[in-house]
Amino acid sequence: MSGKARHGPILHPSSRRPPAPIAEPAMSWGGLNPALTVWRNAINARFPDRGLASDGAVADEFHSPSSRHQPDADGTVDAFDCDVNFLGSNRPQGTPEERRICEALKLDFENDPHGRSILWIHQRVIANATVDDWREREYTGDSPHDKHIHFQSRQNREHDDRPWPMPRTDALLRETEDLPMKQDDFDKLMTSWARSRAGRDALHEVMRSIVEKDPATGEENLRWGGAIRTQNQRRDQQTTTITRRIDARADEILAAVRDNG
Repeated sequence: MSGKARHGPILHPSSRRPPAPIAEPAMSWGGLNPALTVWRNAINARFPDRGLASDGAVADEFHSPSSRHQPDADGTVDAFDCDVNFLGSNRPQGTPEERRICEALKLDFENDPHGRSILWIHQRVIANATVDDWREREYTGDSPHDKHIHFQSRQNREHDDRPWPMPRTDALLRETEDLPMKQDDFDKLMTSWARSRAGRDALHEVMRSIVEKDPATGEENLRWGGAIRTQNQRRDQQTTTITRRIDARADEILAAVRDNG
């Protein structure tokens, strides 16, 4: 299984603690097979206030007959679309904090010790257990899968309803458990800080550190290492780069927003 790391520390403080190990009920939701029902229940236990608008299981008229969202012989489906608004935001593609949760969940899905996972699709990227050990590739299907993550399980292990470990997701929750603050409160404090002189200076410094001028055209561009295959990947790398720079000053930023509060 892959051991790739795709996330940095969560900057957004959350009051949610990782739940104690639980035996998730095997009752199916929306036709999901038992394995994916356990996966969905584990997500719900950790994010009880998450958005559900883009959750889905059984195929609608827009899915192809070969889609894993179509019921198989036992009447269940082997694919689950999970809404990305894990902290309850209403942003279509999630907040930066919710996108980090997406990355942790994808890793936990890949690394299921019982081998139930087969592939995921998100933000026009697909990764498959049988293609170079979860190597990420460009996804060219009709749906960008930007408002949800498509999780798909192996059909021959669909009845395995043992608990699904989520060590990476739980680690992200533990990082912020000592900073109980609601998302809206945090957003207001960060907005106040960003408008202050100290905030403007700090953000300006961050941008200066990642902007370079093209000597031929004079245009200012963000610095990236390596080739970016798609526009979505370029945007995600931009977000990650900026966020990491801000995360490096997280203690200073949080102290400032507390002072402003």
